[in-house]
Amino acid sequence: MRSTIRIKRGRVRDVFQRTALLAVWLLLGAVPVLGQSCQTPLFVQEGSMDANVMILVDNSGSMNSAMYHPDYDPSIVYQGEYDRDRTYWFSREGYYRTNGRTAYMVAAPGGHHGRYSGNYMNWIFYVASSTQRANIPRFTRMDVAQQVVYDIIDRSDNIRFGLANFHTDDGGYILKPCGTPKAELLNAVTGIFGTTWTPLAETMEDILDYFKRRGQNAPIEARCQKNFLIVMTDGFPTKDTDISYYLVDADQDGNDPGDCRIVATTWMTWPTTCATMICVPIWAMMGNPGKTARTW
Repeated sequence: MRSTIRIKRGRVRDVFQRTALLAVWLLLGAVPVLGQSCQTPLFVQEGSMDANVMILVDNSGSMNSAMYHPDYDPSIVYQGEYDRDRTYWFSREGYYRTNGRTAYMVAAPGGHHGRYSGNYMNWIFYVASSTQRANIPRFTRMDVAQQVVYDIIDRSDNIRFGLANFHTDDGGYILKPCGTPKAELLNAVTGIFGTTWTPLAETMEDILDYFKRRGQNAPIEARCQKNFLIVMTDGFPTKDTDISYYLVDADQDGNDPGDCRIVATTWMTWPTTCATMICVPIWAMMGNPGKTARTW
């Protein structure tokens, strides 16, 4: 099972560990705990019932982008033959040569093209030293996401994990419900690839609706059961305006729906719109659409 993920050791392991810690930190920061301070993530604390933890894994096309070398600064404009506002796709991994210099470029999981910004390409072939080029990360954002989610599930017991993905440009779907056997979850993680847009708010509302289910297939089995959502994403939403009225403008900036070309990076040149990202705790909105929720 594990061999199907493009695991890379050494310095890459540090990236995976830092990302895993960030994911857990974000989870902790999104759940208010009155009068409580702890070192143990809330969803692994002992309770009367196993907690539900849904993991939303970003499967948008931008997840096929290569991870940056730590010395590369995207805020600096690097000169070279590549257009800094374009994205260059690589269908095959291997060494490529430009300006008399050679660097290894990667493809993405699932046979998808690896993506490199033109500015990063200029840094690689016109600025980076030979040592820096030799140590360019040979993995994509999707590689990191797969590894982190795999490790979180693989190392955790007595937790009812589930998986969710984006559904092209229209919300999301539950890939695996909470309580799916661990082996089935791990196998599903290896099959998540970057192919969609990023309807983040729509998908979070779909996950909220999932947690509101009642009856035989309800994820929540008792009132005392804890429920959490981990979001593993690389950036701003796209194609993301179809959300319920009580979730619009959750950050109260008055800009919903917005234009993703305003908030996103310069390589995003196609026309698209998005709602401001929302992070509304499940406890705040479940069965109570009129309630005002704290947002982050």
